[in-house]
Amino acid sequence: MAQGCMTGMQFAVNIADLTRDKLLGELLLTPVVPNRTVVKAERGRVDGGAVLLETDEQRARSIIAVIRIKWPKHLIRCYESKTGKAWKRI
Repeated sequence: MAQGCMTGMQFAVNIADLTRDKLLGELLLTPVVPNRTVVKAERGRVDGGAVLLETDEQRARSIIAVIRIKWPKHLIRCYESKTGKAWKRI
């Protein structure tokens, strides 16, 4: 599998929400988004684009757990997908 997690589960973080905190994108996410692959996580929304986390599932879940320490789901939207087509907000 070329992108996402090796287990088939993929994770992404909403691009528009990354503007809330510069350090979030620069320090926490930059190492795991080398290709800056964008997915349409919320179809029908202007701000529904998300950047794919290109790392293993454990690291992706850990990054999202760190994000949740500071921001709730409605401020920084994170997603998971088994197929890469249907995304669920987590």
